[in-house]
Amino acid sequence: MNWEFLDEMKENIAKCQDLKPLVISGPEESRKIRSSIPAVYVFRIVEGNPVEALKMFRTFRDSHHATDGREDKYNLTGITEHASPNEVFYVGKVRGNLYGRMKNHWESNSARTGSLHLCRWTEGKIRFETDIYQLPERFPVLADIFENEFKLHLTPTVGSRT
Repeated sequence: MNWEFLDEMKENIAKCQDLKPLVISGPEESRKIRSSIPAVYVFRIVEGNPVEALKMFRTFRDSHHATDGREDKYNLTGITEHASPNEVFYVGKVRGNLYGRMKNHWESNSARTGSLHLCRWTEGKIRFETDIYQLPERFPVLADIFENEFKLHLTPTVGSRT
């Protein structure tokens, strides 16, 4: 049997020890992103009150959430029953199209894809930055593992919990 793949796995996982985030402050900066790379990302509130941000998102979600793609309706990220406002607003992952995923969150690019749709509800009162941790291309499944750990330790305000 050929077990050389284990060495490749170890090498790729070792790259994760020195992860440094790429910080995005808005949709125009998303051009820095390599589109096909798997990643975990954290939306952080850098200006504005986390309690107000949750209230604003909840209000927008109550009046605009839909998954059928109707005009003025969006598939918005869920809010857990016991959402607790904090600086970490959302943690997510992507296995492939990182650039497209960021467009959905920042620019409301798709009414069908579940995302934050920040341009629709923040009203200039809440400003976010996104820390993007790009992972080895060879093992996109690592995004699932990293996302679960980030959610466990950072307890984001919205989104699903592990």
